[in-house]
Amino acid sequence: MKNSRLSAYWEGDLKKIFLLSSGGLMAGFCNGLLGAGGGIVLVLFLSRTVQSDEESRRSIYANALCVMLPLSALTLWQYIGRGSAASIEITSEFALGAIVGGLIGGAALGRLRGRVPDRLFALLTLISGILMISR
Repeated sequence: MKNSRLSAYWEGDLKKIFLLSSGGLMAGFCNGLLGAGGGIVLVLFLSRTVQSDEESRRSIYANALCVMLPLSALTLWQYIGRGSAASIEITSEFALGAIVGGLIGGAALGRLRGRVPDRLFALLTLISGILMISR
């Protein structure tokens, strides 16, 4: 991986490589066990290993998504293999909104400055945790 923004991850620092691999292991475990949560773990681990300039912080979300796509597909395959059925009706109803929301969110990310995306992510994580505990 020699992209200039990402090369800081792989400049021979074994501690960072170990940390990222450990984060991937934990993300996979959370995703497999809970069906979700792996992306949150990835963002947390990446945010601890990436240089703090604004462009690198934005790439954290893109990298987490690149890992989560195949990880989520694998988790879904395992869930279906164990007899958990994915509802085509529910999936299709969410998919259109999710696609439009993803396009809007991706465009908004390019306009947000400073630590705003990090704070929004933290707020969403906090609200999600509170709602899950309270139910």
